[in-house]
Amino acid sequence: MDVGYKIRRMRRWAQIVGLWQALRFEIVWSLRFAHVYVRVPGYRQPFLIRRHTSDYSVFETVFVEKEFEQHLPSNPRLIIDGGANIGLSTAFYAQRFPEALIVAVEPSSENLSLLAINCDAYQNVQVLAGGIWNRSEFLRISNPNAAAWSFRCEPAAEGTEGAFRAYTVQEIINLAQLERCDLLKLDIEGAEEQLFSEFADQWLARVDAILVEIHGAKCRSAVEAACPIEKFERTPCGEKFLIRRRS
Repeated sequence: MDVGYKIRRMRRWAQIVGLWQALRFEIVWSLRFAHVYVRVPGYRQPFLIRRHTSDYSVFETVFVEKEFEQHLPSNPRLIIDGGANIGLSTAFYAQRFPEALIVAVEPSSENLSLLAINCDAYQNVQVLAGGIWNRSEFLRISNPNAAAWSFRCEPAAEGTEGAFRAYTVQEIINLAQLERCDLLKLDIEGAEEQLFSEFADQWLARVDAILVEIHGAKCRSAVEAACPIEKFERTPCGEKFLIRRRS
C-alpha cells in the first residue's frame, strides 16, 4: 500500500480516534499482525479487528464514515442488529442508546467470538447465535465457497455440519418481551430475498424502521415488492437504505 494512502488514512482516522491512536494503528497494521485493537473515544473498550476480512471496512463505515449516525430512532426500546458481524454496529447502538435493548444476531462462530469481546462492556446487548429468516428453522450455507454477498441458505437438520439456528423477526421481538422493534438493521448477505418474500407482512407490521443493505437484483426486487413506494419511504444511507412506513 502506498505511503500517500497511509498518510491520508491516518489524517482521516486522527479526526475520529486521535493522532496517537491513528499512528499506532498504522504502525501495527503495517507490521501485519493478525489482530489489531483500536480505541475510539467515548466507547468503553477498544475494538478488536482482523486482517484479511471485512472488519477494517466495517470499522470505517461505523466510526469514520458514520453511516449509522443518520436517521437514528428517538428513544428506542429495541434495536435488532441483524448480521452483527464482530459487533461494531452493535456497540455503536449500545453506546448511543444505553436504555435500549440491542439484540445482535450473527450466525458465524468466528464473528461471535469477536462480538463477545467488542461488546463485553455493554449490559444492554443480547447476543443470538443464528440468522434472520422468514421461518423458524435451521439453515446452512449451500455455497460456502462463493463471495459473501452471494451466499445462499438452505434448510438443514439440527446438528448437521454447518447448521445454524434461524429466527424470524417476530420471534426476536417476542424474546425481547416487547411488542415492537424501533429499528431493524439488516446486513444479512443476500438473505433479504427470503426475508422480504413470504410472510413479510407479518413482521413488517411490528417494525418501525429498517436499515438494510441490499445484495443483488433479486434481493432488491423482494424488498421493493414488500415495501412498495406508495406505502414506504426509502432513503439512501451510504450503502444502505432506510425504510419507513408512510403515515
